Amino acid sequence: MARTNNLQLKILRELSTPRDFGTFLRPTYSGVARKLGIDEETVRVRVRQTQKTGAIMGWQLSINPHLVGREATSAILEVADPSSKQSMIAQIKLVDEVVLIMDFYERPLRVVFNHETHRDRDRRLGLIESICGDDRPTTWQVGYAPCNVTLKRTDWEILKELRKDSLQSNAEIAASVGVSTRTVKRRLSFMTEARAIHAFAMGDVKRMPGMVYFFLVECGDEAKKHRIDEAITSRLENAVFVDTRDKRYSQYTAVFRNASEAEETHRWIKAIDGAKDTKMYILREIIAVQDWADKEIERHLKEGG
Repeated sequence: MARTNNLQLKILRELSTPRDFGTFLRPTYSGVARKLGIDEETVRVRVRQTQKTGAIMGWQLSINPHLVGREATSAILEVADPSSKQSMIAQIKLVDEVVLIMDFYERPLRVVFNHETHRDRDRRLGLIESICGDDRPTTWQVGYAPCNVTLKRTDWEILKELRKDSLQSNAEIAASVGVSTRTVKRRLSFMTEARAIHAFAMGDVKRMPGMVYFFLVECGDEAKKHRIDEAITSRLENAVFVDTRDKRYSQYTAVFRNASEAEETHRWIKAIDGAKDTKMYILREIIAVQDWADKEIERHLKEGG
């Protein structure tokens, strides 16, 4: 793959890979530049280019499920009838607290949903299983950071504004909420440092510079997982998304020029000592289901914060 694309993909990876919630809603251009050893203007230009192509369309505010007493579960299922997949996706989007759907070519689907109790989890998972016709999905808990704070009404009003546009300035948010710019800055600092919120990049898989593949790597030995994650991350320079937070599963989304490159990488991962099971899927579409966060914000505002 050409060096230009490699740089583009590295920047995409820095902008989209989940980390512990920090002091900014999303990585800054200067922070990405320092991480990659390039100048800030180069990052700025590359991001503009990816936005023009649609590979990145913008950033969306996300709420940590732990803030409202929720956990998140991820499930990969094999649909019984691929010809009915779009109908199944439409039904899954209506399941309570579904937040993300990844549509792969052929049979696989990945669904991420929030839940309050194990009973809620089992009920929602059972409903999704019945829609897809698969009663043996691969599941794992999404590794969100701990968050035990209580937000004020002003915080929820700020979040409502950020859900409309996560790149609004503090002054714009302050004008909409009816507080000072200093208050917005202070409350945002509190929420980000408390790991209550972050922003994720939204994009179009079809506009990526190549074929997009998703790898799910299961590590049978937790003691070996860190070494396996380091080995894969260091070699997979074309990855645009990496999530190694789970104790058992690691996820990688990478862009390849062709299928043979992806298959070669898959064979290499499967040969790593300790990689118990590895699955590779071709990604067709990522569907962010936004209703849950909006409903939570409205619920807290109606209840008085």
